[in-house]
Amino acid sequence: MLTIDQYNQTEEIIKPQINANDETNWRKHAHLNHQLGYVYSEKDDYQTAISHYEKTLKTELNFLSSDDPTLALTYNNIAGVYASLGNFTSAFSFYQKSLEIRQKILPPSHPDFRIIYNTIGRLHQDMGDYSTAIETYQRALDIQEKYLPSKHPDSATSYSNFGSIYSVMGDKSKVLEYYQKAFEIQECSLPTKHPDLVTAYNDLGTIYSSMENKQKALSSYEKSFEINLACLPANHPSLVTTYNNIDSVHQSMHDYKTALSLYEKTYEICKNNSQLIQLIEDYTSALSSYEKALVVREKSLIPDDSVLASIYSSIGSALAIQAQKLPSNDPSLATLYITVEFYEKSLQIQEILPSPNYSSMSAIYYNTAMAYEGLGNNEAALKHAESSIETARPAFDFDHSEKKSVKNKSNESSLDKNLNENNDNKTLLSLMRQLIPLIK
Repeated sequence: MLTIDQYNQTEEIIKPQINANDETNWRKHAHLNHQLGYVYSEKDDYQTAISHYEKTLKTELNFLSSDDPTLALTYNNIAGVYASLGNFTSAFSFYQKSLEIRQKILPPSHPDFRIIYNTIGRLHQDMGDYSTAIETYQRALDIQEKYLPSKHPDSATSYSNFGSIYSVMGDKSKVLEYYQKAFEIQECSLPTKHPDLVTAYNDLGTIYSSMENKQKALSSYEKSFEINLACLPANHPSLVTTYNNIDSVHQSMHDYKTALSLYEKTYEICKNNSQLIQLIEDYTSALSSYEKALVVREKSLIPDDSVLASIYSSIGSALAIQAQKLPSNDPSLATLYITVEFYEKSLQIQEILPSPNYSSMSAIYYNTAMAYEGLGNNEAALKHAESSIETARPAFDFDHSEKKSVKNKSNESSLDKNLNENNDNKTLLSLMRQLIPLIK
């Protein structure tokens, strides 16, 4: 697969050719637009991709017969882009046109049909038409069984398709049947560390868990974890899902000690990949992990635990991020009140620890001040902003190094001046925003 930079380079090569190309050379013109459509679809610029594919289609319709196989490919690619946009009705229409052309020019059991039947089956599934999806998947499987070896990986994909649709329909016995068939093929046809086996073990773990077969669920999740751990760095974000799967089983088995250990590993990965989590905006997932960690940790009955303080702080941060994403009139902004509650719990623990982490406390005081400001409680915001400044002083020892001394003494000087001469909340919070890069 090409990188985005390579797609950009391809685009730079093709565009001048289109602009300079004589439109009487319709085949080349159609081909270049088709290539650009592909490039833009790979860059997730779907509207531009459709625009170029439609230019290709318009040109081809002017010069080709209605059942030309070239049109089948163009229809298929346009359908794929509409499917990526979630416009399933348009996608289905273009897939049907592609299928109709193939049905006119190919024998009924031609291998090409297994691909388009699987694609259309997935579309029916996404549209909620499960019976038609199953029927279409079966057509694909019937063709595969004629042309492919019984243990071919493509057959495993078909069985997985059946498993996923029966999962949506709630037929657990069918889900298990098809996921097991898929796994048996993948186990003997793929390398032992292949990523598809991670998915297969996770699928089995999920269905075993839903059927209350905890030992088999745990075994499947652990095998998935072993492959991931062998192929990925120990702090890779993908391991979060695996940890969550395993410790959810341990928690259901009341093995809280093991669950706690796994949740702490999840927390460390999330903490060390916070920028990635914010980029993908998976705040709900992060919040769920923290809340589960909280449940387990609270059962350990260690009220002054520093890990518990960190979890409270992380839940507060996740809620604060969630609140920032909401419109100003959204009733869910009530989450800010919960945000403050978790920050305050974290501070209560940290304040009584034998060796307080002043850097962490200063950041939490700052975050709490921001939350109070969002709630319009300026008095509480001012109080926590002042506390943040006070805890920042021992945390960063302004005379510790020459570089920090110059920068921080400047901040300290202007800070003290404003604290003494101006108690305006906005001024103090503005100063806090200048100080927080040092805290973090």
